[in-house]
Amino acid sequence: MSAIGALAFVVLAWGINWILLKSVLVKVAPIEFTACRLLGSALLITLVRRALGNPVCVPADERMPLALVGLFQMTGALGLSLMALQHLPVGHGAILFYSMPFWLFLIEISSGASSISRLGVLAVAMTIGGLFVLQSSAGLPGRSGLLGVLLMLAAAVSWAIGIRFYRARQYRADIWSQTVWQLLASGLALAVMCVLDPRRQTVDLTPSLVAVVLFNWVVATGLAYAAWHHALANVTSTAASQTLMLVPLVATTAGVMIRGEHLGLASIAATILIVGGVSLIIWRETMRPGLA
Repeated sequence: MSAIGALAFVVLAWGINWILLKSVLVKVAPIEFTACRLLGSALLITLVRRALGNPVCVPADERMPLALVGLFQMTGALGLSLMALQHLPVGHGAILFYSMPFWLFLIEISSGASSISRLGVLAVAMTIGGLFVLQSSAGLPGRSGLLGVLLMLAAAVSWAIGIRFYRARQYRADIWSQTVWQLLASGLALAVMCVLDPRRQTVDLTPSLVAVVLFNWVVATGLAYAAWHHALANVTSTAASQTLMLVPLVATTAGVMIRGEHLGLASIAATILIVGGVSLIIWRETMRPGLA
């Protein structure tokens, strides 16, 4: 029951966070917010770990590989997703972002790390069909909508590349030390980009912006990661991964109820196809020896 509660907390925290992220994009640039989000989360987790008497230590030979993973999974995936969210409704953005396992599946097939099967063909067909329906029939506005779709898909692909690099070796550092190192490396990369950006403007630290930043540091990263690791220790990776597909559904529902976003039949059909296709991929891949 505690694992179910932990998964429910993760789904709600990450689903609702899409609404909060959308709300702050009118006040701060996506790259600046993501840099603050990552660096603040790294600091918070480090302080908590040290207060509990647990070291945060990454062996020297693992630092560059983990930094590379972080650049794809966090700098690329999170940064591009916020840039995309400027042009997309919350529901559409979340659905596209959580197509991540689909792109990982394609990468592993092309590299020979995975093989295609009838179930795989069905999953790919469903996901591609859903992506096509979402873009062509869901009422996304012109070039802005297309740009948002391309940026969000690039974010999903970046996440998949990061996972592929992560699976390429074994790590001695514990999972929390790995997370802190990735947050730090990716956050610093974005911070450098912000400093070098000649168009950078002063950020107005309104109470609502500070609240969203704190939510991302404490809830969406710190507590959600702790809940996620607790769940993984008590349920199968298949069940946990499948549960994450509820995140875009929560985000879509919140977008409709809180922001008044339109959810037409095409959007519903695309969501069913994409979530269904990705869920099949997760089920198929986590059943393979060594990944479950």
